[in-house]
Amino acid sequence: MKLIYLLLAIIMLAACSNNSYYDKGKEFSIVEDSVTTPFKAVKFEKNESCKECHPIIYDEYTESMHYKATVFRDPIHNAVWEAHPNYKNKSQYKCAQCHIPGADNIEDFMNEGKQAMPDENNFTQNEAVSCAVCHKIASIEKHRQANRNIYSNKKEEYYGIREQLSIAHLTNSNNKMYSNGKMCMGCHSHRENIKKYVVCVTEDTSKINSYETCITCHMPQVKGPSSTNSSQQKHFFHGFPGAHNNINMLAKHVTFSVKKIASNEFELRIINKSSHDLFPHPLRKSVIKISIIRKGKAVYQFDEIEMERIMKDENGIAGCTLATKETLSSIVKRESISVITEHYDLKNGDELEVEYGYYLVKGEMLKTLNLENNDKVKAYRMFKKECFLIK
Repeated sequence: MKLIYLLLAIIMLAACSNNSYYDKGKEFSIVEDSVTTPFKAVKFEKNESCKECHPIIYDEYTESMHYKATVFRDPIHNAVWEAHPNYKNKSQYKCAQCHIPGADNIEDFMNEGKQAMPDENNFTQNEAVSCAVCHKIASIEKHRQANRNIYSNKKEEYYGIREQLSIAHLTNSNNKMYSNGKMCMGCHSHRENIKKYVVCVTEDTSKINSYETCITCHMPQVKGPSSTNSSQQKHFFHGFPGAHNNINMLAKHVTFSVKKIASNEFELRIINKSSHDLFPHPLRKSVIKISIIRKGKAVYQFDEIEMERIMKDENGIAGCTLATKETLSSIVKRESISVITEHYDLKNGDELEVEYGYYLVKGEMLKTLNLENNDKVKAYRMFKKECFLIK
């Protein structure tokens, strides 16, 4: 018999309170601003232009999901788009706001009454979430459906954490969003689907002053100068660790502990120190695998514990686009401790092997999105693994 629950002993969970974003639908707490900045194309510098002075960062970036954010490079995003009614109607690709924000025809993608589909031959769309796009975010407008990035029109000025003047541009460190991680919240805050249901939230709404931010977790400092004219020996990693890549960089923010309760009972605790839920995207599924190792041999494998969010519409299980409610959420919440209780006749000297892994797209959605033959998408990925000696 097993028990999974959320322990509130160390950190209060705002995510579990009545202020939770999930299941708010059109009652989502963010109110549309009374004045909304119209979508207007901004001419951004090409990614290749950044390569000459920032070769290390450029190489990291081209392996990231920011670079691969388009329907041309990300098979999962492309599959979700092809399941969208707008794709079938050949009308308007509104995902452009976050997936190809530097498109020269962004007005056609985002303004009502227009019509535009992704075009692989359009160079500006292939720039995806470009270097210049991220470093030109001047402010963010908060909206119910999704937030909006407002970009600076100062041609040779970019925002960053470190003040720097080079022959190419000025890096302005006065925009505090770049040091506290809030500049990510234009795209990574929340998303409401066409049914006015909020399908995913990563915004930190906690009142706790956590040391973790988007920057500390997803842009850790690594060896190497940020540019060819920099004397600093470290830079902020631009490969953006996440479910798709460099996941090992995030494992330190999640820890395990094991406590023997009785000879035939133990507790496994999963401590999530990050400011958002683990693997919150509704397409994901994470699993906990626990094994007993005795004298070097595996003597018992517990049933896998699955953690996921299941959403439905009036016809049953639904994907991100058409879901109207959440019927199950067993994922590890932010700033929380999840406790799993298991029973087994443990002996001193036994080892408890704990593995936490995940799938980018869970089984039942692979067929729905026509991804069942994509080995890379459906592969199991290991996040963290530890062994504990039973005493």
